[in-house]
Amino acid sequence: EAAEIVTAVYEAGASWIQFNNDFTGVSIDSFIKNGSLPTNFSDPNANPWGGAIKAFQGTKSKTALTVSLAQLPTTACNNLAAKVQAKLPKASTNCSLINVGTGLPTFTATFEFGS
Repeated sequence: EAAEIVTAVYEAGASWIQFNNDFTGVSIDSFIKNGSLPTNFSDPNANPWGGAIKAFQGTKSKTALTVSLAQLPTTACNNLAAKVQAKLPKASTNCSLINVGTGLPTFTATFEFGS
């Protein structure tokens, strides 16, 4: 299920970049508003582990899209990274402890849509 969430956000990004120059200011709500994602993706507990799903401009370029799923157990995060990289080989994935309060890592995948 989590890999499908990441794939859905990737596909929403692929659609977005066809009509926009970059991902400046993009969010899950942007994709919901244009009909690319279902409304439940904006729920703060939308991912299978009860954390948020976020989408935002990547840090390396304006044509990069990053998707994150918060509060994944470490093993699940590593498994998701492997699944996403197998399905979407150009993904740059990471599991990192962003929110020390939960003690659980956040999964991120970044996709570059530029040249």
